[in-house]
Amino acid sequence: MTVHKFAIVVDGDVAGTISIDDTNPAASAPRHIAAYNSDPKIIPVPSDLNVVYGWTYEDGVFVSPTISDTGSGESEVG
Repeated sequence: MTVHKFAIVVDGDVAGTISIDDTNPAASAPRHIAAYNSDPKIIPVPSDLNVVYGWTYEDGVFVSPTISDTGSGESEVG
């Protein structure tokens, strides 16, 4: 068992930590460990959006993988 621990750092200060056990039976554990090792950016999600794995974030907009070019499913953040 290996526990991977990550610190959430904001302007040089530790705002919190996250620990993930790589033997966790949840299928998402390896994906989360890889994501946290990649120097991610944490972005607030508007309460009216159900942003989940598979969405993208492009130019300040969350984009659903199921939207068309009409723009439905997009949301400005900021």
